[in-house]
Amino acid sequence: LARFFFFFLQEKAPLEAAGCRRAYELADAQLFNATTFYAQWVRLNQTLSARKPARESREASATLGKRFLRLAASLEPLPRLQHAVRIADTLNGGTHTGGAHNVGTHNGGTHKVDLHLCTAFGLVGGCLGLGTEAVTSAYLQQNLTGLLSACQRLMPVGQNQVMALSWQLKPLLAQIVTRSQSTDLDSISSFAPLLDLAGMRHASLPVRLFIS
Repeated sequence: LARFFFFFLQEKAPLEAAGCRRAYELADAQLFNATTFYAQWVRLNQTLSARKPARESREASATLGKRFLRLAASLEPLPRLQHAVRIADTLNGGTHTGGAHNVGTHNGGTHKVDLHLCTAFGLVGGCLGLGTEAVTSAYLQQNLTGLLSACQRLMPVGQNQVMALSWQLKPLLAQIVTRSQSTDLDSISSFAPLLDLAGMRHASLPVRLFIS
């Protein structure tokens, strides 16, 4: 199990870390530009969607991302968070028109854009000014914790083994966070075909394992 997670994180975590970091940068109070935010925010989430070929994992990420962003905006009604929520509402509601203040598409068309958990997490962290490294590290650790929890429910894995795995993998997570400082999102490789195929087959299983 430790070997699986080591290689899984090497392939999948860099993309998530880069998405989280980029979203944090978009929300930085000193750099935030409402006029350009829309196009950059949409492109970031579209890029992540394109890199998640399995529909179920892609939609799970989008569902959790929307929930997290709405929860954060309800607790801390910051203008930048409210702006992101309005973008999500208009894009997924299909009632958006062009213009910087209407947060719509430039061509007035309609399309659905996923809002991923890593970008929502990074955006909220950026709005709160929690620090790029801390937010990216916290996201990867939380993501790993969720995966290990799923293993506990599916496999004969005890709490002590889960805690040991989490501790053993911390140096790898720290390396991934450090590398994300100088990594461009478009140049990151994320190759786990067997896991993607398993995710695609999940929809046709007679007994579904998890739902987000």
